[in-house]
Amino acid sequence: MKTDVTIDRVRAARSKISSACAHDPEKLVTYYMEMQKTLTSRMVAGKRRTRKASPHKHMRTSA
Repeated sequence: MKTDVTIDRVRAARSKISSACAHDPEKLVTYYMEMQKTLTSRMVAGKRRTRKASPHKHMRTSA
């Protein structure tokens, strides 16, 4: 399998952040939420996609 340099860089950055947060999921969420607050001005809202749900997709049948 070919390696992708960009993906390797993203994985390395995520690993570094996780390590800095002692691999604690709660600390990671807090870190990313704080980063989101500080970088809000750099974010671009995408178009909202809407999908029609199938009328039978989520129906449960009784056993």
